[in-house]
Amino acid sequence: MKVENNPKQRIPFELFTGILSLLLYAVPAHSQWAIEAGASYNIQDGSFRAPCGCIFHGGKGAGFIAAISSDIFSIRGFTIGVQSGFDFKAFTAYEVPSDPSNSDQINIQMRYFTFGPYVRYYVPGSGLFFQVTPEAEYLVSNSFQHISHPSPVPAEDVDSSMGDLRAMRYSARVSAGYKFDLFGLEIAPMFNVDLPLNNIRPDVPLDPFTDPGLHGASGWHITSIDLSLAVFFKP
Repeated sequence: MKVENNPKQRIPFELFTGILSLLLYAVPAHSQWAIEAGASYNIQDGSFRAPCGCIFHGGKGAGFIAAISSDIFSIRGFTIGVQSGFDFKAFTAYEVPSDPSNSDQINIQMRYFTFGPYVRYYVPGSGLFFQVTPEAEYLVSNSFQHISHPSPVPAEDVDSSMGDLRAMRYSARVSAGYKFDLFGLEIAPMFNVDLPLNNIRPDVPLDPFTDPGLHGASGWHITSIDLSLAVFFKP
């Protein structure tokens, strides 16, 4: 009696052998862990209403990042690892961006804990590498400072929180760097772009005649450009 092979029954076995081969050929990463720190330039897009009731459009400002990463394994020029850190975002926005000197101003700060896996690719024969890190960021705290601009003296109105911001921010961090040896360490200056995958606050109609307590927003998100320096410690 002839028994025919069922292709569907071979799939789990072939998948298992493929994963096993990947793990067998993978080697421990050359640099097991690293620290990274740098400055960021934050670009605020969209519009939002602050607790003062004013609606602000656009904005920009400076912040900083810090992170610790751990390489897990490398295979065929790719390195897989995980990274956690801190992201401080700050920006200044105006109610009328075209006339900032006569417009209400708001200064916002947001502090996030970050975590995400990464994939790093090394260009063969050079220290150049590219890295992609999908990140989840947890909002630790935020604050704002509202400055009105009546004539002749501006007035400040400081509050402690922006209120109903999303606790989680998701982003894709795309990086390019160059690694070289210095005093027994591996140093890598990096250029990073942090691309938002969700808005800071859910979209709510920005009707200036509604209750200011119903904080509105329209496409409110932040894109960051970072310059950082990473120090890789060899095992």
